[in-house]
Amino acid sequence: MGWHTALRTFAAWELENGADIYTAAKLLGHKNIKQAAKYAQAADKLRRSAVEALPSIKL
Repeated sequence: MGWHTALRTFAAWELENGADIYTAAKLLGHKNIKQAAKYAQAADKLRRSAVEALPSIKL
């Protein structure tokens, strides 16, 4: 696994487990959140996919 892949995986795990973007950016060593914003977008896509994968419930 390359260094960049490890960073992306770490960022995705942090965001998926409730870390805010500011904390994730600091943990990644970014000086501002713009650099970490791409990880937040990836986490949003993962969340959306997880919700869309849920089965329909008839009420």
